[in-house]
Amino acid sequence: MRKTVKSMLTFLLVIAMLVTVVGCGSGDTGSASSTASVAASSTAGESEAAESTASGDDVYRFALIAPLTGNNAQYGLAYQRAVELLVEQVNAEGGINGGEVVVDIYDDKNDATEAVTVANSVAEQDDILGVVGSQTSTPSMAMAPLFQNAGIPMVSPNASHTDFAAIGDYIFRTTYMTSATSAAVADNCYEVFKDEVDTIKAGIIYMQTDWGLAFDEYFTSELESLGGEVLISEPYVVGQTSDFTPLLTKIKNAGCNVLVLGTNYNEGGQIVKQAANLNMDVKICASTQMFQREFLDICGEDGEGILVNTMFNKDNPSETYQNMKAAYIEKYGSDEDLNEYVVKAYDALKLLIEGAEQAGHDRAGIRDYIAQIADWEGATTTITMDEEGNPSGPVFASMIENGEFVFLDLQN
Repeated sequence: MRKTVKSMLTFLLVIAMLVTVVGCGSGDTGSASSTASVAASSTAGESEAAESTASGDDVYRFALIAPLTGNNAQYGLAYQRAVELLVEQVNAEGGINGGEVVVDIYDDKNDATEAVTVANSVAEQDDILGVVGSQTSTPSMAMAPLFQNAGIPMVSPNASHTDFAAIGDYIFRTTYMTSATSAAVADNCYEVFKDEVDTIKAGIIYMQTDWGLAFDEYFTSELESLGGEVLISEPYVVGQTSDFTPLLTKIKNAGCNVLVLGTNYNEGGQIVKQAANLNMDVKICASTQMFQREFLDICGEDGEGILVNTMFNKDNPSETYQNMKAAYIEKYGSDEDLNEYVVKAYDALKLLIEGAEQAGHDRAGIRDYIAQIADWEGATTTITMDEEGNPSGPVFASMIENGEFVFLDLQN
């Protein structure tokens, strides 16, 4: 539980309106970023979204805003795969009340200014019924006030900042709050390593973002409440820092026995390799962003024994997940890159589509549908929205063994 932070909301609204002045100079939806539409014309063999010429009352149009280029492109492309799969499935079954589902796809490059420019363009389109996006908290929180003011439901698959959904009653997410996930990562870290060291003495490297700052805060608080210690926390600038040796040297010299990664998979993999080069004798605990095949590839042999947390249960027995998994394999040929980013984006669009099935072309009705869901079975997990639009659920622990993620059975 948490309180709505009115001062933060006011600040976000002011910033969004200021950037809006810059972003409103063009009505061309493709002026700020690459744009495509995915609709019934997409086929399982196509790798790019297909342009749709459908329009009118028989079309239900949504938007996906995500990083499709840049350092976070892997996550945005996972969103795109999920959206294309679901659109294909829904349209093959007759669409929404007989109408075609279309999703316009925008690249925000994981940049708040770019995201606001895109959001302004989307918000000006009267036929957009809902938005999926973005991938991180910073661009998502920059866009949210604009969609709130426009009355467009927004569902982020991964914006976990504690204050995101509190921005307004049209703002939702299918991921968990950073406060909850960070505490759960600390719980798993403590449970796995408590018997391997006398006292857990952690050093944290985290990205200098809204998410990273929150991760550092809540992880530290939870670990220390369990009896562990955080001796040092070091931030880095995403996209600018590639040499982590100075930060790792500080952590080594501080006497830490656990290295905690509050990073993306790319930087996390680099840190693991550089820590090995420094011959650091530490256990490594990685946040949920590292549950990626690419992280395993970057780490190589140095990844053995790393604790990697995830909100994705690859053995989820639910019918929704199993059906989605089968369709994913049929469309993309493998489930190797099926991860939490895919399932959470799938669920985000699924909520909007189900809302439109109930309310038609009524944004407020779609919002009302999402706000009231309880025990809703998604591909991710069973979701119940709280009064601010936040779901909750478990964080799973896995260990890298022989270059693969092996799930652990923890009783914490």
